[in-house]
Amino acid sequence: ACGGHGGGPPARGWRPRKVPSAETGLVRPGRAGTPAQTTVQAGDSLWSLAAAQLGPLAADARIAAHWPRWYEVNRTVIGDRPDLILPGQVLEVPEVPEDPGQ
Repeated sequence: ACGGHGGGPPARGWRPRKVPSAETGLVRPGRAGTPAQTTVQAGDSLWSLAAAQLGPLAADARIAAHWPRWYEVNRTVIGDRPDLILPGQVLEVPEVPEDPGQ
């Protein structure tokens, strides 16, 4: 199934998750010299956080190349299992490479 849901049309009233941003409060911009941060919500994964950061037009290949950056900068918080992030964890938001092929 494409997109991680069970296939078929979305449920009535379904709305996409908001993209983490300073406006939604999901990403807190860092002060000078400190990185932006986001707090993990129930249902989040490194893939979904990377996808939200890259935007709705990001190809799966770009997301696949980017989510490991989330793990790399947050390994001390996440531990040895990048597939297990927990609600309430505060993660640093990695920079997005300028080259879309990266």
